[in-house]
Amino acid sequence: MIHLKLAWHGVTHHKQEYGPFLLASIVLIAINFIFWNVSLNKTLKAMAFGDATIEITKVAIVFISLVSLFLMFYANSFLIKQRGEELGLYNMIGLSNSDLRWILTLEAALLYAISLIAGLISGFAFLKLAFLILQKLLTLKQSLDHFELYAVYTTAIIFAVIFLALLVYNFYRVHTNDPIHLWNQSFKSEREPKSKKTLAVLGVAILTWGYWVSVKTKPNGAAFTGFVLAVILVVLGTYLLFIVGSIVFLKVLKKQKKIYYKPNHFIAISGMLFRMKQNGAGLASICLLCTSILVTMVGTLSLYVGENKLINSWNPYDIMFTTEKRLTSKQQRTINETASKYNISLSKKKQITMTTPSVGSIKKDKFETNNIMNATLQLSSLTLADYNNIQGTNIKLKKQQILLYDVSSKFNKKYITIRGQRYQVKKINNFKFAFNYQHAIVQPIFVVAADKSICSSINPQPEMVVSGFNIGGTKTNQLRFANSLQKNMKLSNETYTAAPIFRNLFQSLFGSLLFIGSLVSITLIFATALILYYKQLSEGYADRKRFQTMQQVGLSQKETKEAIRSQVLLVFMLPIVGAAIHFVFCIPMLKNILSLFSMYNTKILAGVSIVTLFVLAGGYLCIYFLTTKVYQELVNKK
Repeated sequence: MIHLKLAWHGVTHHKQEYGPFLLASIVLIAINFIFWNVSLNKTLKAMAFGDATIEITKVAIVFISLVSLFLMFYANSFLIKQRGEELGLYNMIGLSNSDLRWILTLEAALLYAISLIAGLISGFAFLKLAFLILQKLLTLKQSLDHFELYAVYTTAIIFAVIFLALLVYNFYRVHTNDPIHLWNQSFKSEREPKSKKTLAVLGVAILTWGYWVSVKTKPNGAAFTGFVLAVILVVLGTYLLFIVGSIVFLKVLKKQKKIYYKPNHFIAISGMLFRMKQNGAGLASICLLCTSILVTMVGTLSLYVGENKLINSWNPYDIMFTTEKRLTSKQQRTINETASKYNISLSKKKQITMTTPSVGSIKKDKFETNNIMNATLQLSSLTLADYNNIQGTNIKLKKQQILLYDVSSKFNKKYITIRGQRYQVKKINNFKFAFNYQHAIVQPIFVVAADKSICSSINPQPEMVVSGFNIGGTKTNQLRFANSLQKNMKLSNETYTAAPIFRNLFQSLFGSLLFIGSLVSITLIFATALILYYKQLSEGYADRKRFQTMQQVGLSQKETKEAIRSQVLLVFMLPIVGAAIHFVFCIPMLKNILSLFSMYNTKILAGVSIVTLFVLAGGYLCIYFLTTKVYQELVNKK
């Protein structure tokens, strides 16, 4: 009975420390519970492309579980350190290590029970809202609201394993430390760390390398390898800079007498210097978590917002055929009969002949063909007669002149060399048949030549006939018509593309990504807030005695507040500034990843990036101000 009383006292007496831990555990359990219900949802499994949503959710479950493990270990390591004084006292008054283990076991059981019950209740309460949001994002008529009992069991088992791992770690800490060490560890001070300039320079070099890879990687088949390398380099560079580089920076400030010997700077720099070795890893983690939130939200929002532009880049007309010959009269009849069956109206059919694209890239003013892994462009050519017929224009060209339509609008030279021949370029801003052939990751460009022979010399690939028309009718009938037409005409996905089918796919895929990305971001925000909170607590416990001593020898309350503001502001603004810098250099890489979906619109990416960055900075400042109050209360506590 005494063990239970002491365990209950340990939890309730340390509300300031255990409160955020319980809140984070509850939120993590609730999000995990929601994810499991989504992954097991029978309505999603039955719908077209629902498997994509479920598979993405399963990946998110693994990620959230790993984040939960890391975050709870981080918080637990702080908690067991702060409990050291109390556990050491219990040991010295006669309780054995076995008794301490019993107390810790009961504490873990209490925390697990409270977290699980509150987390499942919260998850169940928000489950209906989560399904309504997902239903809205996927534009579904049928309800997704369905509770799965299996989600309860699975969530309970996952977090039981996590809490058991925390308990084993706590047993190890108690077993390996003697009572005196337990007594002293909660307020043990750090020695001044050594300045390792070589490692600091290495950190800058690694981070610069990561930035360079991110900026220089082109949107081609090798982009994913570059992305992985850039992420690894940035993570390593960030940890080295925050752990080692910050110490070097503070020691440089310490040598600047005009800066260091001002009261608030003296207290802030000296205080941070002694603890930066242990704080550096935490601050680096906060920086990387903030960067992850930015990348996740900007990526998923850009895809969701840019859905229509993506469909237009793949299908400028609702229904398109890419064939070797023009559509036969039988095929035309099948189209009309299928349209009549589903009450679909058809616009006038358009047809154009162009060459099958050649992949390559433009260097300066020369188009060079190369393999798909290194290519950034796909070039097609067509005759001026076909172009004028489609566009309704009457443009004339000389033999050495071409019209060029560049989807990305990057090419701005007056001349271009293609296959050894130099041509004068006239840029055009509109081409009704501009589309991404086979939805490749490379961007399309179209060259209009004076006649067929020049067209063939520019791109000696086989010709293809591209046909297209728009349709009218209800969304449901349009989708039925598109699917039925493909089946009736026995066409492959490379020959036939339909905007209604793409729209249905992207609403499912991008809506799911946004939903899951938002929940993952909420998890990362809680992780960031919890790390900030415990960092403020650890700073407050470490600084309380030091500030009280300085106040006894003449430090005023005003000077105390200024010193606290200077120290906290410098330490806790570093991660968000670092995250903003990381994100700026990550934008080219993010743009390359989005290009895998043929998303080349920089305006959408820029707009979403700015809004997300401001929202995150605002949320971070709110967390900063709230946690700073806790720090000030601890420091000023008598």
